[in-house]
Amino acid sequence: MKRARLSRWFVPLALMGCATPMTQIGSVSQEHVQAERFKEQQLVIQGMVDDKHRLDDVSYSLLKAAAPLCPDAVTTRLGVSAINRSSFDDLYLEAARSLGYTDTLELETVARGSGAERAGLRPRDRILALNGEPLPRRSDAPEQFTARLGRTQSPVVFTYLRDSVVRSVSVPRDAVCDFEVVSTADPYVSMNAVSIGKRIFVSTSLMHFAADENELATVVGHEIAHSAMHHTDAKQKNAVLGALAGLGPGAAQAGRQHGRPILKRFRQDRRHRLLAGF
Repeated sequence: MKRARLSRWFVPLALMGCATPMTQIGSVSQEHVQAERFKEQQLVIQGMVDDKHRLDDVSYSLLKAAAPLCPDAVTTRLGVSAINRSSFDDLYLEAARSLGYTDTLELETVARGSGAERAGLRPRDRILALNGEPLPRRSDAPEQFTARLGRTQSPVVFTYLRDSVVRSVSVPRDAVCDFEVVSTADPYVSMNAVSIGKRIFVSTSLMHFAADENELATVVGHEIAHSAMHHTDAKQKNAVLGALAGLGPGAAQAGRQHGRPILKRFRQDRRHRLLAGF
């Protein structure tokens, strides 16, 4: 009898010990999911802008200092890049609007030490006209901005809006090496920097890995030196000659594959086309 009573209590207790604990998962509303996704999109945009600021600040001074080293590839620039709401992919349009981007063109970056910075321009200044010619408030405003800056090598008068006040300023140009330094998230570049023609691609992963601007400047300066000394052109030429001689078809194929994915992305990505820095 006593054993029966013990068994009666032991069995339920044993079963309780073997029971798997149940975790209650709270319900998440669709509105909450959308709100979190919206915040993530805002962070992505801000991260892209911050990366652009950092790379422009580092690369502009290097391109300017290296101008005597590339006499056959020198141009003049103002040190600015500009965007409007249409510069972003459709997925990010609402997030861009929430951050204040509109159809009016505005400065995204003003490179440190550039003529634009010396003239007093700042990021988020809204550009109304160049040399007295109004800029359109539409999707092709960034293209119009780029085209107009390329028409002349003289200083450019910017008419812009800041704090509800319209201002005008003449922006001088600096002589710089005619190379474009752009960031890319292309997985082909990985944690690396590569020079292709007059374009220097720096991966965002490498930018985030660099501890400070000195480390980033070392990488960018290295690639500028390659381009200034035509190392990239020589490498491509050797690959082609090797293939023609039957000595290195694999090298030539690798050279073609090296540039193709990045160049394709460069052509397709509006930000990479327009934000190279002018």
